[in-house]
Amino acid sequence: MEYNFKNIEKKWQKYWDENHTFEVKNEGANPYYILVEFPYPSGAGLHVGHVRSYTAQDAMARMKRMQGYNVLYPMGFDAFGAPAEEYAIKNHVHPKEATRINIDHFRNQMKSLGMSFDWSREFSTTDPEYYKWTQWQFLQFYKHGMAYKDTVPVNWCPKCKMVLSNEDAAGGVCERCGTSVVQKEKSQWMLRMSDYAEDLLTGLEDTHFAEKVKLGQINWIGKSTGVEMDVNIVGGGKFSIFTTCIETVYGITFFVIAPDGKLIKELLPRVENKDEVMDYIHETEKKSAMDRTELNKGKTGCILKGIKAINPVNGREVPVFLGDFVLGSYGTGAVMAVPSHDQRDFEYAVAHNLEMIQVIDGADVSEHAFEKQDYLGKGCKLINSEEFTGLTVEEAKKAITKKLESEGIARRVNNYKMRDWIFSRQRFWGEPIPMINCPKCGWVPMNESDLPLVLPDVAEYEPTDDGESPLAKITSWVNTKCPKCGGDATRETDTWDFLEETYNAKMLACVYGIIGPVAYIELINSLNDLEEFKLPNLFSDLYEADLVRQRSYIDFVNENLLVTTYKQYKIGVTIAEQYRSILGNEICKMRPDLDFVMILNYSRNSVSLRCVKDDVDLNQICAEFHHDGGGHKKSAGFVIDEESIPKIQEYHNEYLKKIG
Repeated sequence: MEYNFKNIEKKWQKYWDENHTFEVKNEGANPYYILVEFPYPSGAGLHVGHVRSYTAQDAMARMKRMQGYNVLYPMGFDAFGAPAEEYAIKNHVHPKEATRINIDHFRNQMKSLGMSFDWSREFSTTDPEYYKWTQWQFLQFYKHGMAYKDTVPVNWCPKCKMVLSNEDAAGGVCERCGTSVVQKEKSQWMLRMSDYAEDLLTGLEDTHFAEKVKLGQINWIGKSTGVEMDVNIVGGGKFSIFTTCIETVYGITFFVIAPDGKLIKELLPRVENKDEVMDYIHETEKKSAMDRTELNKGKTGCILKGIKAINPVNGREVPVFLGDFVLGSYGTGAVMAVPSHDQRDFEYAVAHNLEMIQVIDGADVSEHAFEKQDYLGKGCKLINSEEFTGLTVEEAKKAITKKLESEGIARRVNNYKMRDWIFSRQRFWGEPIPMINCPKCGWVPMNESDLPLVLPDVAEYEPTDDGESPLAKITSWVNTKCPKCGGDATRETDTWDFLEETYNAKMLACVYGIIGPVAYIELINSLNDLEEFKLPNLFSDLYEADLVRQRSYIDFVNENLLVTTYKQYKIGVTIAEQYRSILGNEICKMRPDLDFVMILNYSRNSVSLRCVKDDVDLNQICAEFHHDGGGHKKSAGFVIDEESIPKIQEYHNEYLKKIG
C-alpha cells in the first residue's frame, strides 16, 4: 500500500484542530514547559533554521506528553522592530498589515509541518495586551533609576535613517544597505547596565559554564583597576585620564582626547588650526566605535595647535592630540601617551616626530616599546622618574599612587569596558515608551493604570530625514497632560527595539547540527534531571570542535577557489553545502584581490554573493542573474532555476574541472 503522506497529514492536522489536542489546562499533575524562540515574521516565510529548531523541540513535547506530563508548548511572534519595518517599507505595505499577513503565513506553514503548539495561547509582541507588561517593566526600571535619557554619540545610517549597533556598522558601512555610517549625537533612552558590572563579574563564580565562556564574559565586562588622574590645561581648564600603568607617568610626552567628546567642544575656540581639526572630526564621524577601537589598526590623530597640557607629576608642558581611537563615551574621553612603554604610542610618536622618554629600565626602546606585559613581575626598576628612580615597578605603583592621592589629584578606581545599553529607536514600528515630557516637571512616567500606551494608526510610517520618529508628526497623540502637575506636556515619540544573539544559542544550534534530532532530544532529556547542570560544558566542547571543522573546510575551499571574471569584476567561485555564511565572510577576508565571492548551493537551489570591494553593488548584480535576485549591497543572492542556470553553468563547469 502506497503511503499518501499528504492525505494522512491533512487528516490528522484537521483532527488536532477540531479536538484541540494540544491545548493545555493550568491544572493537573506533572506540569512541563517547553519554549522555543519566537520568530521574526519579517519575510516571506519560515526558513530551514526555524524548521530544524522547532522539529527538535516538538519531538520533545510529544515525548513528554506520552510520558504523562502536562505540557505547555506555546508559540508567539516577535513582530516589532527594524526587520519587520524594513520588510514593510520595501514592499510598500503598512507594518501593521504586513505583520498580520506574515504571521498568518508563518502560522499556516507551522501547522502544515504538524507542529504541536498550543495555538490557543498564540500572541504577538505587537498585541497591546502583551506590550502593556513590557511598558510596565520599563516604568519599574525608570522608577528605580535604571532607565534614563542622555545625549550620546551613535552610529547613524543616512539611507536607512536609523541608529545601528556597532555590529551592524562594522567597517564603517551599514550592514543592510552598504551606506557609509556617520556618528551623530542623539538623545537616547538607556539602561544602566554598567551599574551591575561588578555583580555580573562576581556572579560568574557561581555558574557552571565552561571556562572559555566565562572568559568571554569577563573580557566583555572588561574590569580594570587603576588610577584616575586630573590633568591641567595651560591657560585654564582640565581633564582626567585613567591608567593601569601609573608607574610610567613620568614618561608622558603627549595626551590624546576624543574627537566626539565634550572636551574638544570646550577647547575648540582656543585651537589655532580649527579647519584641520574640524576636518578630522568629520572624518571620525564616518567611523563606527568598533572600527575606531580595533586593536590591529594604527592610530590616527590631529594635533591641537595652541593647546598644551601639564604632566601633574613634573609640571612639563606636552602637546595634546585628537585621536579617533579614543571614544568620548568611554572612560574619561582622554588618555595619556607613553611612547617608550606602549607600542601603538611608540608608532604614533614616530609618525609625528614626538619625544620619547624611557622610565623603566631593562630593554632597548630605540626600535620597539618596552610594554607592561614584558616588564611586570621581572624586578625592573624605574629610571628618569625623580624621587621614584630606583624603585621596582611594583614599589613605584604604590608610591606614586600614594603621592598623587595625598595631593588630591588622583584616586584609585575600577573601570569597566561594558557600557550602558542604548535601546530607543527613532522609528514607528515599536513599543511606545510610556514617558511624558513636561516643561515644569521634566520626564514623568505614565500612570500604570493608563497602560497600555497604544501605538497609534498612521498613514506615514517611513523614517524621517531629521532622525525624528514618525510619531512626532501625530500631534493629537503627542500632546497630552502631565500626570504630575496636570499641565500641557508631550509624549515620548521614540519606540524601543530589543535585539540579541547569545553564545549559548550558537552552541545549541551547533550541537543539534552535529548529533541530529534524535540524539539531541535524548541528550536534553537525560540532562534535565541532573543535580549539577553541566550541559554548557558539553556544548562548548562540541562548539569548539565544530570551529575546527569550519576552519578546515574554509581552508579547503580557499585552496580550491575558482578565480574567474564577470564583466569587469574578478570573482571567486565555489560550490558549498555547509557553513555558507561563515565561508563567504572568511573568503572575503582572505582574498582582498577579488571583487566578490559566489557560492553555489545546490541543496537549496541558491547562489549567495559576498562583497569584497566597497564599490561593488551585489544587489544590482544579483538582479542581473535573476529578476527576483537581490539583497543588500554587500550580501545578496538568487535562486537557481531556468532563468539563471545558463548564466551560472559556465562557472559550475569551470569549478568542477578545477577540483577534478
